[in-house]
Amino acid sequence: MDNLNWFINQLSFFENEIWYVSQHSRKLQEYRDKLRVKWSDNASKELNKRFFNPHEHDITKMLSQFKAERLSLIEMHSYATDAYELSEKIFEDSMKIPGIIEYVKDDIRRAHNQLDSSIENFSKSKEILPMIYELIDRANALEDEWKSIINQ
Repeated sequence: MDNLNWFINQLSFFENEIWYVSQHSRKLQEYRDKLRVKWSDNASKELNKRFFNPHEHDITKMLSQFKAERLSLIEMHSYATDAYELSEKIFEDSMKIPGIIEYVKDDIRRAHNQLDSSIENFSKSKEILPMIYELIDRANALEDEWKSIINQ
């Protein structure tokens, strides 16, 4: 979480820097605008051309880069927050895994016991199947005998 605070601090720092540079640049440009009326000789044109105009361009470019970096920090903070939240969820879910494994082991043990019981019951069924067929045959024979007695 401390790393997430770093992003917030960096963002705050850049916002302050952008504001500070914007204010100073604006004041410088306002001062230049006031001087343009009074200061319009060749020397002032040369100074504007060589120093102040490039400075104005550089400040604009720097502010644009600061703003782009600020947006990148906002995006990085969003990604870092998402990653942090996901890592917390993964950690919470990973704590559940041992319990789930125990449940599955118990379930497998129960399934093996039921399989063993089923195999035993199937073997017993196979053992008594000939006796069942014999009883069915006797019952059929008795039925036939009973029908013949009734039909007489």
